[in-house]
Amino acid sequence: MKEKKQNLYAKPLQPGDLVSYEKDTVESRMLMYEKAGTISVLAFPAKQRLSEHIAPYDGIVFILEGDACIAIDGVPHQMHKGEIMLLPAEKPYIISAVTNCKMMLTVLHE
Repeated sequence: MKEKKQNLYAKPLQPGDLVSYEKDTVESRMLMYEKAGTISVLAFPAKQRLSEHIAPYDGIVFILEGDACIAIDGVPHQMHKGEIMLLPAEKPYIISAVTNCKMMLTVLHE
């Protein structure tokens, strides 16, 4: 996964404009990294996925553009632009792009 970092505080943002589609890779831009949690924007080319993993913290995925499938604990959920999914801590999940897809991921550490 390719990630870009820069200071984005106190600026109006269109989150989807902060990342672009890169062939065969997920592009990530971290908007905030604090003790309480992180906020990142990701761009997935169609059919690209993040392999199954288990996070120690709860998360929230907001689909900004396109369609994705998020499988939590083996149960797939079709996601579309404008929808959110709450990701429970300590449950395995896989995120797969059905079409080109951009999403914002918020992870709560506290």
